Amino acid sequence: MKRAYYHHRGFTLLELLIAVAIVGILASLAYNGYQDSILKSRRAECQQQALFIQNRLEKYSDFCHTYTTNLGGIYPATCPPEPAGAGLGLGAGAFLTDNGHYRITINLNTIAGTVAGDPDNALRRYTVSCDPTDAATTRAQAVDDACLIMRVDSTNAKTATGSLNTRCWTK
Repeated sequence: MKRAYYHHRGFTLLELLIAVAIVGILASLAYNGYQDSILKSRRAECQQQALFIQNRLEKYSDFCHTYTTNLGGIYPATCPPEPAGAGLGLGAGAFLTDNGHYRITINLNTIAGTVAGDPDNALRRYTVSCDPTDAATTRAQAVDDACLIMRVDSTNAKTATGSLNTRCWTK
C-alpha cells in the first residue's frame, strides 16, 4: 500500500513572524517620514502667513509712514492719530495661523536716527514671529525642535530658533 504525501500549503509560524517584523520596521520608517512631512507643511503655513503680514505691514507703512502692531482694525485705514481702528484688517484677538499651530505676533523696534519725512526722527523696524508654544495654539507643532520660533523682519532677514535654524526658511 502506498502512502499519499500531502503537500501542506501555507506559511510556517517562523515565516509569518519574519514578515510581520519586516512590515513593522517599514511602517515605523514610513511613520517617521510622515511626521516630518506634517511638521514641514505646518512650517510652510507659518512662513506663508508671516510673509503675508510682512507685505501688509509694508503697504501700511507706505500709506501711513509708520508700522502698526494692530493685526485687526480697518485696512487700508486712516492713519493714526485719527480715531482708533487702523490696522492690518486680519481680525481681532490673537492671530493664529489657519490651522492654529502658530501664534503670529508683531514686535516694533525704534532705532534713534534721522529719517526724512519722519516726524519722530526715528527709524522703525518690525519683526513678525511665529510661535508654536503659545497657550492659544494647538501646541502640536511645539515638538518641532528643528525650527521652533520662526521670524522675518523689516530687512527681510529670515531667522529661526532650533537645531536646524539655518534651513528653516529654505525649501
